[in-house]
Amino acid sequence: MKTSSMKLIHMLLLAVVLCLLAAAPPVMAEKSQAGKTGPQAVYPEMKYEFAPVLEGIQVKHDFVIENRGDAPLVIQNVHPS
Repeated sequence: MKTSSMKLIHMLLLAVVLCLLAAAPPVMAEKSQAGKTGPQAVYPEMKYEFAPVLEGIQVKHDFVIENRGDAPLVIQNVHPS
């Protein structure tokens, strides 16, 4: 049985993941004639599940986004849902 705090944590986690996906989708660009690919967002971890926690305890997890392209990666308009 999930407590209300666990449901809240799962909903917040889902919101964070959705924001990350909406903010920086992976770029599947082919190389142009000049050999440039542009920005290419890579995030090795798409989701994270927290272990059960007691109500009132704060939990935190960092999602890493790496730019493997040859142009700056700009992340903008990030909004929680």
